[in-house]
Amino acid sequence: MRVYPDIENFKITAIYSSTIGLFPWKFMFQDNQVLQQTYRYYSYFIYGSFVIFIITAYVELIIMLNGDVLKMDAICSNICLTLAFTCSALRATVMRVGPNLLKIIEQVMHAEKNPASIEDQTSFNLERKSIKTMRKLSHLYAVAITMIASSKCALAPFEKGEIVHIGNTTIIDRPLIMSAWVPFNKNTHYWAAYIIQIYFAALGAWHVAYVDMFMFNMLGYPIGQLKKLHYYIKNITTLTRNDDSLEEFKNVIRQHQQIISYVKFYNDSMGTFAIFEFLQSSVQIASIFIQTSPSDMNLGQFGFIGGFFIGMLFRLFLYYYTANEVMTESEKVGVSVWESDWYEQPTNLKMALLTVMMRGQRPLYYKIGGFGLMSVQSIVAILKATYTYLTVVVRNN
Repeated sequence: MRVYPDIENFKITAIYSSTIGLFPWKFMFQDNQVLQQTYRYYSYFIYGSFVIFIITAYVELIIMLNGDVLKMDAICSNICLTLAFTCSALRATVMRVGPNLLKIIEQVMHAEKNPASIEDQTSFNLERKSIKTMRKLSHLYAVAITMIASSKCALAPFEKGEIVHIGNTTIIDRPLIMSAWVPFNKNTHYWAAYIIQIYFAALGAWHVAYVDMFMFNMLGYPIGQLKKLHYYIKNITTLTRNDDSLEEFKNVIRQHQQIISYVKFYNDSMGTFAIFEFLQSSVQIASIFIQTSPSDMNLGQFGFIGGFFIGMLFRLFLYYYTANEVMTESEKVGVSVWESDWYEQPTNLKMALLTVMMRGQRPLYYKIGGFGLMSVQSIVAILKATYTYLTVVVRNN
């Protein structure tokens, strides 16, 4: 029985994301309708649980903002995680609603099943190398997020509680894993609240890791395709037959068109939410540094904050460096034409190569909505915005 679809580029994504019901149910258990429907309703349950958890986090944030004393450490701690979960929930919603994700997966599956007629072992290996790189980065990111979440869950019961005076009564407000509202007294029923939060913490960490992993692999898909395209163009003479070289090269042109349409469709369907991703990243990093002072920080808090900050930087690197690589590889298309033996080709093939070169003059890029491009420069812009937020908060305090 086949569980996952035949799609090498998104295979690791399908395995991870299916554990939280994120991978589209229409592609799962295609040989067994009962299991497919079971997976479908499982995905609804997990998604509903995640949304409920985010709502409780916002309820707790509203309660803290309306308190007699604003506890900036607690508020920033809430914002730090809630923004990450909200961003993941928005992306998960976009993936679940509408046909956009289905079309992207179908396009990749079609490209894998119908390779160019001139594909050989070398071009196949180029694509496999790109896939392996994305898989290694995906594994590394998933492990990093899991370790950060696990350490927070393990250390929470041992952290020092805050002494709170309510009238003539003094209580110790014991910290939980996350700042989220529960419908009972969390100090009286601490372990019940703790067990509930372990479930929600796992749910939140998995959504952050696996949604991001899905995005990384979708962003990085054109890299392997563009590298194959460079190889085809540079070796056009050895890969084509003289009597049918133009027809075979048309397959290369169609592949280039498919890459262009893939990036365009991604921008149209996912580009708007890149704006929220860009804005929340700077606020989230700023909230990490605001939530506690070095004098009050214990070893557990220092480890979590340090790990969370490194995880955020790694996440930004994967997003924006991957997008930057697509732009860089697309700019090399014209160079590949120049490095080929185009001057030895017949006139009609020269014209086809010229067409590819002209298309290569316009680099492919992923958009941050209508405000800019995803590149390594975007990381610098996010860190600059983080510094601005920190400066404003410090001055107001």
